[in-house]
Amino acid sequence: MSVDNEEQIRLMAYSLWEREHRPHGRDLEFWYEAEQQLKVSGQIGRHDYSTDPVKVAHPEKKE
Repeated sequence: MSVDNEEQIRLMAYSLWEREHRPHGRDLEFWYEAEQQLKVSGQIGRHDYSTDPVKVAHPEKKE
């Protein structure tokens, strides 16, 4: 997961937690809920392979 995605999840999870009046001990619940909502909305989950430092080798075509 990219740092940007993680930050988006963190911010949404915090917002969900605050909306529920800051209950103790439910941090993972809010994290997973935020992650799911962002994935469904298409805001995270897409990987941009063009920014990967390591490129996948493609076999040469035989003619």
